[in-house]
Amino acid sequence: MNIFAFSPGPIEIGVVLVIMLVLFGKKLPEVGRSLGKGLVEFKKGVKGVQDEVDINVDAEARLQIEKEVEKKEKKEEEKKEENTQEENKSQ
Repeated sequence: MNIFAFSPGPIEIGVVLVIMLVLFGKKLPEVGRSLGKGLVEFKKGVKGVQDEVDINVDAEARLQIEKEVEKKEKKEEEKKEENTQEENKSQ
């Protein structure tokens, strides 16, 4: 059995619109306006959370890169020390 079998046709949509007009009447523009404002606020909230997540991800990536650079620098210093010790031994 397919649970997605119901899809409203033009008659059903018309019935819903008539019921909305009867119930809300003159207040329908106000209802639409408040729904629009609510949607805008929701989008702003989602955008704020998304920006915050992006900032945190960027900060974590930056820290990881800095750690990798420090490891490479440390290895290079160790190699230089080994080379200078070998040169000192050979002299």
